[in-house]
Amino acid sequence: MLLTVFYPMENDSSVVSSPTTREKNARLFVLGLLAAFMVLFVVGSSLYVYTRPASDALARGLARVIPYPAAIVGTDVILVRDFLFEYDGLKTYFATQSEMEPLPEKETKKNLMDTLINRVMIERFAKNYKIALDPAKEAELMQNLLVSGNITEEQLEAQVHETFGWEVEEFKKRIVRPVVLSTQLSEAIAQDTETQKDKRAQIDAAYARLKNNEDFSLVASETNEDATAKMGGDIGFVNLMTVPESWRPTVTAMAEGTYADVLETNEAYYILRLNDKKEGEESVEYSLSVISVYKHTLEDLLQDRLEHTRVWRFLGRE
Repeated sequence: MLLTVFYPMENDSSVVSSPTTREKNARLFVLGLLAAFMVLFVVGSSLYVYTRPASDALARGLARVIPYPAAIVGTDVILVRDFLFEYDGLKTYFATQSEMEPLPEKETKKNLMDTLINRVMIERFAKNYKIALDPAKEAELMQNLLVSGNITEEQLEAQVHETFGWEVEEFKKRIVRPVVLSTQLSEAIAQDTETQKDKRAQIDAAYARLKNNEDFSLVASETNEDATAKMGGDIGFVNLMTVPESWRPTVTAMAEGTYADVLETNEAYYILRLNDKKEGEESVEYSLSVISVYKHTLEDLLQDRLEHTRVWRFLGRE
């Protein structure tokens, strides 16, 4: 009997896989296993970090190595390690304030996260308004801390370390500079005509009504948004020391029974009316009425912007 034996051709891959193909498939398989392991590790460790108390040593160790997000504000990320650093500062602060009852951990985390989110939003606003931190204002605030506490720089360093557990540079970064930037931004917002355009229109409309001989108290009751609305803007008799300093030149220049032009301050637009004046032995008392339109504030704009910004909180939730 004649036996015929067929041998595979050297390049016939349909019969026998080449060593190169087998090695490539093996590498892909190993890489797939590693990728799956990494996904499981990240998901599992994330759940661990987010669900454990802030004091958990393993969670803290993971957060130091891996950049877990504590929150995502639009495109900005607040890292867990930064959150925990400031949380530790808060806990140290409460521990040094014997007269203050420390808040529960959940409430402390929520309040801290609110602060960190606001800080991110303030930095965004500062960019929009083209405002950079003023080093002179930072130095002024630090100097005020020394003067008000009657302490030296070395004593301030010791106090910061005792109160927060931080070095002075961290104190500047996390408290002083955000305060300075917020103040600068608040001033810019108050003076920005575009931001305050609708508020200016409100006070101008009220002034036009007065010019049209409408009753001051009626206009005040329909314009004011504070408690003076119920009283037609009447704030009673006051002396100069009890009214805002920005009002004083206007108050002393008015004749009885007249109102002044629109007065603008950083806080509001006002129309003042002098109803009566009484000469005392030591001072003069003025009976005043006011129409007020309060300006948009940084807090107002933050609240509005946050309502239109996608925010994911992984820590510090309700």
